[in-house]
Amino acid sequence: MKEKFRQWMAGRYIGDPLNQFITRFAIILILLNIIVFKSRTLSGLSLALAFYAFYRSLSRDIDKRSRENAAFLRKTMGLRKGVTRYRRRLFGEGGYRYFACPSCGKELRVPKGKGKVKVRCPHCKHEMEKRT
Repeated sequence: MKEKFRQWMAGRYIGDPLNQFITRFAIILILLNIIVFKSRTLSGLSLALAFYAFYRSLSRDIDKRSRENAAFLRKTMGLRKGVTRYRRRLFGEGGYRYFACPSCGKELRVPKGKGKVKVRCPHCKHEMEKRT
């Protein structure tokens, strides 16, 4: 039985970031519908999204699913970079402080615990004094 299932799943397009997003969004809609809205329309939409994610997972058309995922990643690149930047600043990743250059706006990374240091932006060469 296990071998038959393994053969049936061979060549399937199991998961990618788009599928993860669709699944999570469907779960959030289902929870919102149960807790807040209690709407048949929202219930139908969340069910349709869940079935679409399931369909994508079992699809054997890998080229088409890859193109869909690539388009999704291109369209959400700015949002994903912003979230990564926010998480990095929020959790102080790796013992660094993050500053925005007042001249060009680029993000600068400086090691924590060095006291007052002069920081030069590698992009516009603007110098500033910051406390780490």
